[in-house]
Amino acid sequence: MLYIETQGPWRQMGRQFGEAFADTLHQCIEHYCPYLVSDADRLAPVIAELRENIESICPDLLEETLGTAEAAKIPAEHMIGYRFRTDLRRRMNPGCSVVFTATERYKSLLAANTDIETRLSPEIQVCHTRRPVNQPATITATYMGLAGTLGLNEHGLGIGGASAKCAVTYGKEGVNGDVLLHRVLYESRDVAEALALVNRYRFVGKPMNILIADAGGASALLEFAVGRKAVQLPRDPQAWWQVCTNFFLSGELPIQPQPDYLRSAYARYGRLLHLFALNAVAGTPEGLAALLADVAQPGFCCTDNDKTFQTAYARVMNLESRTMHLYPGHPGEVQENVLQL
Repeated sequence: MLYIETQGPWRQMGRQFGEAFADTLHQCIEHYCPYLVSDADRLAPVIAELRENIESICPDLLEETLGTAEAAKIPAEHMIGYRFRTDLRRRMNPGCSVVFTATERYKSLLAANTDIETRLSPEIQVCHTRRPVNQPATITATYMGLAGTLGLNEHGLGIGGASAKCAVTYGKEGVNGDVLLHRVLYESRDVAEALALVNRYRFVGKPMNILIADAGGASALLEFAVGRKAVQLPRDPQAWWQVCTNFFLSGELPIQPQPDYLRSAYARYGRLLHLFALNAVAGTPEGLAALLADVAQPGFCCTDNDKTFQTAYARVMNLESRTMHLYPGHPGEVQENVLQL
């Protein structure tokens, strides 16, 4: 796990990131996106359209991207294509678990494992603290060079996510998921504001589940499929927890039937529900870290032959105190790093 803190105007923050990780960014683009060179002519109009879309909806994010490209001496088109590559090709299929709890002692905890394919190195994971001018500070964690929208802001809004697979698409028009969640993270103070913002746009990109929570103890699950607005699942008022893994829970979106992908997703979800039903989960940062360790991959929720994913890192966010407990590896095997906004 790599760590960085940037501050100032968005272009300047992008330059700080590009200067710090120039070599690694070049290596990642060459390794994960060789098609940016080999298919340059075909992708040029797609990237141009993507750039226009980002600039119209979230210019701050484009400014940061261009600053990174300048400092790392990477063509702007390559940096845009790499950073938002889920709009070009869906190459990464992480299998994550996300948990929210609200108790009297800890009003709002949001926790998640980030599980990546074993071919991806944990060394391309970055924990990024941003302190932009006249906008809320945030802590996020993501792949090297990507937008970074899963984390918390200084208002106590938190976002956790897990990829999913939808059997259909509903159109080609919409807003890139990273762009939309970036706006949520920097413009929303609570779940109500986040839902109002999300509901304005159709989505494009990799289908996913997003669990949003706030310092006041509210939470909601959002299901994103290409070409439509998110399906919103508020938490049951009688429940003190909400969880998701890598399939859609609403029944409104058809799940793509891929047994190898779904087997662990269903097993982890079932394990989480079982432990909550037994009242075996402590609604504390330590309790949720133990829960994440229980469903980390590879683990007993996977078959002996399923070595597709590994837990690259885990995090437990105390939204009330604006604190992230980050575990740079399997949460049962590494020490936590505590970051505070």
